[in-house]
Amino acid sequence: MDKSSSFISGVMEYLPAAQMIFDKFHLVQLLNNALDEVRKAERKGNDLLKGHKYTVLKKCGNLSGQKSRNWIMYG
Repeated sequence: MDKSSSFISGVMEYLPAAQMIFDKFHLVQLLNNALDEVRKAERKGNDLLKGHKYTVLKKCGNLSGQKSRNWIMYG
């Protein structure tokens, strides 16, 4: 189900006994937005994190050699 407030209120009003299940896309989007907010807040106080916007989003095995070493050292 979409995370729109109109969908949620409609289900709660017309299907009060229904179990709401949200689709994976919207949950991943919510988590990515939260992670990005944390990354931005941490970046403001730490110059070592400059240039690592996408480092935290990649699998460790897919990082370049230098980024992988930096991630292990500072992560």
